[in-house]
Amino acid sequence: MKSTNGGAKNHRLKTTVILWTIAAVVGIIAGLHFGGKHHLVPPQWAVITCDVGQGSAALLRTDDNSAVLIDTGDSPDALTDCLRYAGVERIDAVILTHNHSDHVGALSALPREPPLYTSKVFGTSSRAAIHLAAGDTLSWQGSACQLTTRILAPFGGQEPAANAQSDRLSSQPYRARREGRGDSASENNASLVSHTELMCAGSDPLTYLAPGDLEEEGVRRLLATSGDLSADVVAVPHHGSKGSGTALYRKVQPTVALISAGTHNDYGHPHREITDHLTAGGVALYNTAHDGHIALYRDTDQVRLHTSK
Repeated sequence: MKSTNGGAKNHRLKTTVILWTIAAVVGIIAGLHFGGKHHLVPPQWAVITCDVGQGSAALLRTDDNSAVLIDTGDSPDALTDCLRYAGVERIDAVILTHNHSDHVGALSALPREPPLYTSKVFGTSSRAAIHLAAGDTLSWQGSACQLTTRILAPFGGQEPAANAQSDRLSSQPYRARREGRGDSASENNASLVSHTELMCAGSDPLTYLAPGDLEEEGVRRLLATSGDLSADVVAVPHHGSKGSGTALYRKVQPTVALISAGTHNDYGHPHREITDHLTAGGVALYNTAHDGHIALYRDTDQVRLHTSK
C-alpha cells in the first residue's frame, strides 16, 4: 500500500510556493505604484501642475475625481498620465490661455466635451467656446473645493464680451512658433490670465495665478490695469522665458513658483535670469522637467507640495 504523506507534503509545498509568488508579484506592483514616479497624489490636493513636457497644463480640484483644466499640453499621453496621477475622471471645464499647440494640442484627448473657455479665436478645434475678457468671473462649487476665478486679461477690445453667444472654432490648430518669430509675441500677450481662489474643505484659501505665455509687454499692461495680484502660487509665464521679465513677481509676491518645461528643450527654458530672480527672492521654485507632476495643497499657514518624481 502506497503512503499519501509524500503527496500531501508536495501539495503543501506547491501551495506555499504559489502563495509566496502571488505575494511577491503584489509587492512588486505596489512598489511600482507607490514608488518611483507614480506616487499617489495627496488626497487633499488642490492644484496640480502636470508634467506634459514642453507645454502647459494644470488641474484645479473641485471634487475627489473632478477638476477644472487650464490648458492641455501637446501630448495626449502625458495629459492622460496626469489625470491618472490626480485620480481625475471628469473635467468640469477647460480654460485655454491661447492657441499655441503646447497649450492646446491635447484637447482632443479629453473623453467628453466639457465647457470650453478661451480668450482668442485662433482655430483650436471644432468645439464651441465661450470668450472671456478682463473683469469676467467664473465659479465652480464642488464637494472638495470651491473655485472662484477672476479673469485679469486680455483687456477690452481684444476679446468678445463674456457670456456672448458662443463661437465655433475652426479645425486647424495654430502651431507654436519659436520665440521672436512672426507675431507669436502678440499672441502670447493676448493670453487669458486668471486668478483663482480655491476654498478646499478643511484648509485655508489657496490662491493661484495662471498668466499663460505673457511676455514683458503683456505683463506691463497687466500690472497697469489690475489691482491686487497677490497669490500664493504663480505659474511662471512662458515656461520660464526671460522674455517675460521679472516685474510680475514683485507684484504677486508668491510663496511658490511653478515652471512647466520639457527636459533639455530647444528654447533653454527656464532661463537663469528668471530662476535666479525667484530663488534670490526666497520663492520656492519647482520645475516639471525635474519634479514631474507637482501637486499643491494648503496645510494651515503653509503651502505643501508633492511631486511624482
